[in-house]
Amino acid sequence: MSSRARCSGSIIKRFRPNPVGFEQRLGMYPLDFEEFLWAKGISGEVLEKLRESYDAIKPVDAFLHERVMKAYQEYLIVGGMPAAVKAFIENDDFVETLKMQNSILNSYRDDLSKYAGKEKILVKKMFDAIPAQLNKKNKRFILADLEKGTTAKKYENAFMWMTEAGITYNCFNVTALESDLSFNEKRNLYKLYMLDTGLLCAQGMKGIQRELLAGNIEVNEGGITENAVAAELAKKSIPLYYYDKKSRMELDFVFAEPNGLSVIAVKSGKEYKKHAFLNHAYEDTRGKLNRRIVLSKYNVETGADGVLYYPLYMAMFLQTAKVNIS
Repeated sequence: MSSRARCSGSIIKRFRPNPVGFEQRLGMYPLDFEEFLWAKGISGEVLEKLRESYDAIKPVDAFLHERVMKAYQEYLIVGGMPAAVKAFIENDDFVETLKMQNSILNSYRDDLSKYAGKEKILVKKMFDAIPAQLNKKNKRFILADLEKGTTAKKYENAFMWMTEAGITYNCFNVTALESDLSFNEKRNLYKLYMLDTGLLCAQGMKGIQRELLAGNIEVNEGGITENAVAAELAKKSIPLYYYDKKSRMELDFVFAEPNGLSVIAVKSGKEYKKHAFLNHAYEDTRGKLNRRIVLSKYNVETGADGVLYYPLYMAMFLQTAKVNIS
């Protein structure tokens, strides 16, 4: 198992003093979906078949696709915190899993009180607001929803504290689809994602587990699935950016690849082939985008317009692009 999978339920260890001498820093994350499949005992042969379908842009065998999508629905609920995964695997029971997730969340809240210092009240406000903010259509984190008349400056340190502590992923808005996204980021416009979808479900989305298990992944405006994709990208050290052009064009994720910028639309419902924003982006960049990707619950397909359709679970392979299809 990779080092990124070994993630504690506490953030206390993140604030130990740096040791003197040689030090190697490793990013520590919850299990990603591939590692979750390992934990479930899915063979390497199955994972290789999925990877081959991804690389070749060919549909997965229908039976296998259905089986993996079912596991993905479980992953959205369980998440990748090792203790929660262990509880699920050993008990095959979401009730026991939820108990463990609530225990982890309580540990996080205790740590917020102990280590966030003078920012602890603001940090708690932001942390507790994440589920509601992701339940909105545009997913953008609006500070005015927490406190009327507040300023970004007041919450700046709290925002940075949560990011540095590794309990959230931030996704900044970019104002232009140009090669160096960091030059065009607007740090006052952002989305905040939880580090783990299992904790997100347990934190404030009562009953959502039943909906997800039944295959209703479009519940809560697709916030859970978008969070899951954000986490997969972050675990691959891909900076998180989204693009919004006067509500005419909103792209869930924009990221750089060797062949140029690629864009992602996360679609949780049946109308996954309606993606005007991707088309507008292609036109605005004069066809210079590398890949236009739609992630949904449906099988692999290449659209007549060059758009790539992948199942959501294939977000685990996004960094292995080998071709330029535009």
